[in-house]
Amino acid sequence: MMWSNNEQILFKEAYGMRRPQLLALVLCAAMALTACGSGSTSGTTSSTSAPSATDSQSSTQTEPTQPSGTALVYTPHQGRLLEEWGPAFAEAYPGLSVETQRIGTTQLIGRLRAEKANPQADVWVGGGGIVPFITLAKEGLLEPYQPKGSEVLDTLPDSIIWHADDWSWVAPNLIAMGIVYNPNRISKEELPKTWDDLADPKWKGRIEMWDPASSGTSAAFVVMNLARLGEEKGWEYLKAVYQNVARYTAEGSPAASVARGEIDLGITYEHTALIFRDEAQRTGGNPDNVAFYLPEKTLVMAEPMALVKGGPNPEVGKAFMDFLMTVEGQRVLSEYGFMYPVIPGAPTPPGAFYTVEDYYQRAIELDPEWMAANLDRALKIWKNEVETAK
Repeated sequence: MMWSNNEQILFKEAYGMRRPQLLALVLCAAMALTACGSGSTSGTTSSTSAPSATDSQSSTQTEPTQPSGTALVYTPHQGRLLEEWGPAFAEAYPGLSVETQRIGTTQLIGRLRAEKANPQADVWVGGGGIVPFITLAKEGLLEPYQPKGSEVLDTLPDSIIWHADDWSWVAPNLIAMGIVYNPNRISKEELPKTWDDLADPKWKGRIEMWDPASSGTSAAFVVMNLARLGEEKGWEYLKAVYQNVARYTAEGSPAASVARGEIDLGITYEHTALIFRDEAQRTGGNPDNVAFYLPEKTLVMAEPMALVKGGPNPEVGKAFMDFLMTVEGQRVLSEYGFMYPVIPGAPTPPGAFYTVEDYYQRAIELDPEWMAANLDRALKIWKNEVETAK
C-alpha cells in the first residue's frame, strides 16, 4: 500500500486480506579466541608428526559460522520506530546491526525489481498489507524463511493470512484501513459509516489521500474497492470518490492536513494516525485534533516482512526477522510503530482507537491473490482514466 515523497516527509516530521487471512559487526570473541588458540597450538607442536585421532577430529569439527555485520532493511514504515528498532536489535543480538532505508512501498517494489540481479537489501519490512509481498514472491524476489517464534501464527484466527505457504513472507503485525478526521470539526455521527459513503457528493473537496502511484496505502485502497465491488462497479465508485478528493497529500500525511483543519477526511491506516498523534503530543501539538474511524467492513491485513533473495547479508537479515518475532521486537513494533502485535504477551499499541477484536469483526472478505495479480494494472487505469476524468 509505492509510498510517496509525502510519506518520506512524514517520516522526517516524525523524527524531529476466502476471508482476510490477517541495522558493528558480529564476532563472538570467545569463540574466535578458542578457535584460533586450538589451531595455533596444534600447528606449532605437531608440524612434523602425524596428527592423532583427537587432533584430526578437532581439525575437522569446527564451530558453526556465526552471522556478522549489518543487514540493510527497506521499509515504508515511519516515525520513531525506525530510530528504535536498530538499538533494540543490537541489544538483543550483540554485535549485529541494521541500517534502515525508508522508501514508499511502490518505489520500494520498483527498487527491488531493479536490483534483482544485484540485491542491496537483506530484509523488507512492511508494505501496507500482504498484496505487494504476494506479487514479489511470485516474481522470485523473496527468499523463504520461517523466523523463530513464528509458529504462533498458526494459532491465530484463520480469517487472516499470516504467512505465505512457503514462508516467503511472514507477518509480525496486523493493520487496518479507515478514515482519519478532526473531531473538533466533524462529529462521529456525521462521519461516513461505510466506504460507499465516501462517494456521496457532499464530501466533494473534503477528502485527502496519498497518490496511489507512490503510496502503498492508497494503492491498497484502490484494489480493495475493486475486489469488493467488482471491476465495473468498482471503477464507477473510485471515479466518484476521486471527484470528492480535494488533493493528494503533498506534505506529511492526511492526518496532518486534518489536524490543521485543511481537510475533513483522510484515507489511511490506524497506525499512521497514531504515529501523527504521538508526534503531536511529543512536540507540543494537539493530538486531539486527530481521531480515527474504522468503517463497518474494511481492509484488515497482516503486515509482513520478508528476506530479500540474494541479499548480501542474509544471516543477519534472518536474525532481525527472528528479533521482530520476539516479545521485545513486538513491543518495539507496537510502542513505536503503533501496529497490533501477533505474539501473546506483547503490548498493544498505545492510544489505539480500536481493539484487535474490532479488527477481526470489521474485516472484509477479499481475495488477496486477485488484488496482487491486478495491482499494477489497476494503478495504470487509475492514472490514465480516473485522474484524467476530473
